[in-house]
Amino acid sequence: MSTATVAWAPTEETVDVYTNGDCWFLALELHRLTGFPMIFSASTWLIDDITGPEGYTEDWADSVFAWDHVGIELPDGRILDVNGPEDIEDWMCLWSTGDSISTADPDRIATLLKDDAGGSLKRLYPKHNARALARRMLNAFDIAFTGRRHRDALTGRN
Repeated sequence: MSTATVAWAPTEETVDVYTNGDCWFLALELHRLTGFPMIFSASTWLIDDITGPEGYTEDWADSVFAWDHVGIELPDGRILDVNGPEDIEDWMCLWSTGDSISTADPDRIATLLKDDAGGSLKRLYPKHNARALARRMLNAFDIAFTGRRHRDALTGRN
């Protein structure tokens, strides 16, 4: 389990919001603040044959990757999501069948965050402040962050 330098006890509602719909947005805010890679876990691919078409590219593979949960990968190898840092093995047991994609590349993140119709995902719970939560989490677990935003995967801006 995680060790916080200050108490970390998210409410049941907060855990529900960021494990049942808006995990990607919290992970994106954590990534924006730290620059650490986002990790997408999956229980399935959208197709059976992941060898891809002739000359397949990473973009093609990302477009058929059906992720279930998203966090960020900390430098020590643990994964951070709303529940706090967890060993990758434990996190993957909860959220995946073993497949994951870890990337800090804004273009690849943008591809992974496209919905089935090709547009960017919409937040299910827009009234919740993911940026403030991300800052509280980073402070609670004593994870250094610059306070400046890294290149945004969805807009291309800092």
